[in-house]
Amino acid sequence: MIVKDEAANLRPCLDSVRTWVSEMVVVDTGSTDGTQDLARSLGARVVELPWEGGFAAMRNHSLVLATQPWILVLDADEYLEPAAAGALQKLLEKPTADGYTLIARNLCGPEEAVAWHDAPVLRLFRNRRDYQFEGRLHEQVSPSIRRAGGQLATTAIPFIHTGYQQRAAQGGDRVLRNLHLIEQMIAEDQTDPYTWYQLGNTLRAAGRAAEAAGAWTTALERGLADCGKAVHGAAYRRLAQIALEEQSWEKAAIFAEQALNLLGEDATALQTAAVAGLQRGELPAARGFLLRLLQLPQIRPELRSLSQRLLVLTGG
Repeated sequence: MIVKDEAANLRPCLDSVRTWVSEMVVVDTGSTDGTQDLARSLGARVVELPWEGGFAAMRNHSLVLATQPWILVLDADEYLEPAAAGALQKLLEKPTADGYTLIARNLCGPEEAVAWHDAPVLRLFRNRRDYQFEGRLHEQVSPSIRRAGGQLATTAIPFIHTGYQQRAAQGGDRVLRNLHLIEQMIAEDQTDPYTWYQLGNTLRAAGRAAEAAGAWTTALERGLADCGKAVHGAAYRRLAQIALEEQSWEKAAIFAEQALNLLGEDATALQTAAVAGLQRGELPAARGFLLRLLQLPQIRPELRSLSQRLLVLTGG
């Protein structure tokens, strides 16, 4: 882990893993809230290092300190449920790959239409010196594993991420910091589609929707499909949302359909497709999207009730 001022979050995270891992390594980058002492009291090895201006560099410091054959990476606002910890233990009894994606279950704030959304992320991998994180922001280890000839595999093992429920985590200072870092990455390499994708996400968080759409479009043009279906589909889903806000119903419908083709039953894409269909007078198609939306367990009661009313009003 790398942390800074995470005393409010750290205990649930470390408590969720400390009974089954062999060691916990925490790199602290300048906490002033007692994070270091709390981590030590929970059994972690804590090393204090100054921030070097990029997340990959700090992650790689933590990898050098790890002594065990496998590494699980978590942030302070994440934790494992007992069943997931057991599944990881079983997986590593007979591993068949060098790195594994887990499912990040991102819990959403009360203003969101869904209670959570899931995303695959690579967080479990062999401890090898040539497996290193890359990127100042939204750092990734999978490119180095692939270059070294390592095999990657997927799992359905989840971990819980609570950060989106904490409004402060999405505050203005954090957005400006992220924007500065990712603009540095773009200046260094304008060809990487994933960096353009993350630039779009950061611009969106800063309230600059038109620029965000431009960044996502650039990401798609530069080969975002090579980054996997989850990221590829997310770009179309976000373009669909902006088109809906702009009342560009045809564009919203097209983008939402592309997102669904890649992501499967995604709540936001289904909702967007349903609204776009209603606005275009395509009632049978809209009813179909509403029915699919109502099958999802993560939609909140308000969205469920609204979807049911719209279904009745359209003759469903």
